Order: sequence, then structure tokens, then C-alpha cells
Amino acid sequence: YLDDDSDNDLVADNNEGNDFNFDGIPDQTYTGTDTDNDGLDDGYEGSDVNDGYDVNDEIDDPANDLPDTDGTEDVNYRDFDDDGDGIDTPDEDVDNDGDPTNDDSDDDGTPDYLDPRIGNTIDAVDDSYIANNVDEAIPNSNVLSNDTLNGNPVTLENVILTSTGTNELTINDDGSVSVVPGTPEGTYTIEYIICEIADVDNCDTGTVTVEVGPGMGNMIDAVDDMYSADGSDEVIPNSNVLSNDTLNGDSVTLEDVILTSTSTNELSVNDDGSVSVATGTQEGTYTIEYTICEIADVDNCDTGTVTVEVGPGVANIIDAVDDAYNGDTSGGVIPNSNVLANDTLNGESVTLSDVILTSTPTNVLTIEDNGSVRVAPGTFDGIYTIEYTICEVANPDNCDTATVTVAIENISVNQMLTPNGDLKNDFLFIRGVSKIKTSTLRIFNRWGVAVYEGKDYNNVNNVFDGRSRGRSTLSVNDYLPAGVYFYIFDYETDEGSFTDSEYIYISR
Repeated sequence: YLDDDSDNDLVADNNEGNDFNFDGIPDQTYTGTDTDNDGLDDGYEGSDVNDGYDVNDEIDDPANDLPDTDGTEDVNYRDFDDDGDGIDTPDEDVDNDGDPTNDDSDDDGTPDYLDPRIGNTIDAVDDSYIANNVDEAIPNSNVLSNDTLNGNPVTLENVILTSTGTNELTINDDGSVSVVPGTPEGTYTIEYIICEIADVDNCDTGTVTVEVGPGMGNMIDAVDDMYSADGSDEVIPNSNVLSNDTLNGDSVTLEDVILTSTSTNELSVNDDGSVSVATGTQEGTYTIEYTICEIADVDNCDTGTVTVEVGPGVANIIDAVDDAYNGDTSGGVIPNSNVLANDTLNGESVTLSDVILTSTPTNVLTIEDNGSVRVAPGTFDGIYTIEYTICEVANPDNCDTATVTVAIENISVNQMLTPNGDLKNDFLFIRGVSKIKTSTLRIFNRWGVAVYEGKDYNNVNNVFDGRSRGRSTLSVNDYLPAGVYFYIFDYETDEGSFTDSEYIYISR
């Protein structure tokens, strides 16, 4: 009776024997008054403090009526482990101040030495993340990464993770945090709970805060494109850079996005999404970037790259067209000859500012620097050819070659007629008519009115002697007045069909 701590557990018997609500504070305390002078302080008399020598009225059987937290072994003041949790009461003095009654680790109002559940401490620590891209799951997010159980990191093997998703955030089963696609810029929170698997009533709640940046809107994806251009079309057939782009996984159209691109020297992305190759682009591989931005959120953009493989056929189209001229044995430059006259570059007539003209002379023919054709004097009758090449000035490798054919014959029309009866030039003399198979001669006055037309001219009895044989104002067989006239002489020889035209002069 002289020992105030019978079980030597650092908690006085007065406390352990009078703490009926197990809060670590004795329910009966010393008052300094003894009403019935029985030697027992009123604080321990029970409800009747004036009962003579009767002790506490509520305690008839001290072995059973005194506080016994765990209901095993003995009452608390004689029990070294009051709560029966396997941890001796002195060892539950967490702050080591020699008084276990003031240690309540879980703040539930019951000191640890009387609380059998105080063994495991679970702590869900708040988390904070930043989402500044378009990934749905925040990279490296895990709400469990800083949570503990008895000071040790928790895993899904020792806790149960639960959470209710919000309109913006979701905590996944593995602890990662996802942002709902389309979430506007702003700050959002979501709570989660972890409960100990071994004690599902041992739980704690944490809060996750996510700062969503402007890029977390609708998921826009400009996917790279690749095309081949192996023809001469400026716009690549069926090209459309938007064809594989998406907005939240759905195909985009120009109703959803704004398409922009800066053209390069070789490529352009057109307003409709098609791709054009600049005229004259050399064979090779070229790239161009384009950007699509969501119309509903013009800050939500993505950029794609277009790669175009340009084949040799896409350069400017140069076309050297064959030519044919007539010449005679007198030689010299063939009047009005120009080999460039019918040549083209992309369908347009060429000039010497567009192309470089080269040719190797033959024994008979020469192509001059200006494109005219020269015949060597004394060339015999016959058909002669010469080749020439034109190359684009802007692309000397872009060339084409053509052939010039020149027919040399001694067939020519005399250009002077004097029908005055002196037997000199009384009719129009045409040299070489013996080589002509068929022919037609037409003569016109200066107003374009036909004054003569005859077939198979022969310099004998089928000749033009200055008299009208056409639709002039003169009567047939009337002599035409002196002046300049124009003739067209169509004829055919063994070498082919030819036309000669020039002016003649009638003099008296």
C-alpha cells in the first residue's frame, strides 16, 4: 500500500485505478476533504461522501470493477501493457518525458498506452503538379510517392488507394494523375484516400493540386506528310497536309483549324492544304513546315513538316520544235528563218534571253547566233539537215534538241515582168519548172485582189504575161497597170511540197 505505481509502468496507480473513460486522466481526484471522517478523501468516496467507514460505493469488487483496458491479465494499475497491443506501457512514452499519459500519436483523445490501434501511423501527404503540355497523364506523377506508413514509403501492397474523379482531374489506380482533355488553363484540386490494408479503418486523406497551362486544351496533332512530285504539275495531285491531322483524335477540317505556312523557294502549302512545287525546282528532297491552330483556342497549335521528293520531270518544260525551210543554190541566209520561232519554255515562246542556242555547222548549213539559217553558196539540189540545242538559262541542264531541214532547189520566180513586146521578160519566168510535178501560181494586186491564177506553170503556153486572169476590175486579157504585185507559188517536187511567196514588179 506504500507503492503508488504497483506495476512500475510509469503511470501512477491513482491514475490507472480511477481512469474509467480511458483518457489518461483519473476520474477521481484528491479534494482535501473528508466529510465523514472515515480517513478516506471525499474524492474517492464515490457518490456518497458521508457513509462512515464505507469505501467507494461504485467499487464493490476491485478485481473486476477497477479500469481494465484490454480485459486480460489484470486491472490497469497492475498491468504492464494496459491496452494489450504488445507494446509495454513505458515504451509508449513517445516523447520520453517519463509520462505516457500525455502521448496521443493519432490525436484521438486516447493516450497511446490505452489505445491498441496506435501502432501504425498512416500519412497521405499533399501533392502538387504542373501540366504544361498536351499529355493526358501527367508525366512521373504518383500521389503515393511521398505518403508513409509508420514513416516508411507506402506501396499498393500495403494501402488501398481510392479517389473520386472531378471534371478536370483523375487519380488512376497506379497513383498517376490525369488531366481531362480540353481542360482550360487554371488551378485544380482532387482528394484521395489511402487506407492500411491490415487495418482498413486506419486511413488518411491527401489533396493533389494541378496547375494546368495553356497547352492542356484540346489535343491538336499536326502529323508530318510526305509526297513525291514526278511530273510537271505545279500542285501535287491529291496532296492535303490536313488529311492526317487530328483534334482530340478526330480528323481536322478548315472549319476546326487555322492553317498557316511560310513558303520556301521550292514549296508552298496552299490555303486549301494542297502542296505546290515551284516551277523550275531541281530534282531533290525539300521540306516545308506548316502550323494548325484550333479556331476555338488560337493558342492551341501544333506544327508539322512536309517532305517532298522532287523528280526530274518537274523542271521547266523546254521544247525545241523541228523546222523546215527552202533555199536555193545561191546560198546565204534563208529569208525570215529563225529556229527559235516555234520553240517554247513552259508553253511560252522562247527568246535568247531565256535560252542558250548551240549548234555545230555542217558543210552546207549553219545556224547563226540569232537563230537564222545560212546555206553555203553553190549547194546542189537536195534535202539537208542540221541539229541545234536550246538550254534554259536558269537551268543549263534543262535542254532539248531539234532538227532543221532545208530543201535546196533551183526553182525560183523572176521578180521582174516587162510585157512590151521586146521579147525580154515579156512573161513571168520561173526557173526549174521542169522539176515541178504540179503547181499553182496566184498573183494579187496591192489591195489583195487576185489578178491571176493558173495551174502547172510551164514557161511556154501556160504563163503570166501581164494580163488579167482573175477577179480584178479589168476585163480578162486586159493588161495590168505597172506596179508592185504579190505572188504565192505552191508547187510539188520529188522532195516534197513547197510554197514560195514574194513581190514582183510589172513595168512597161
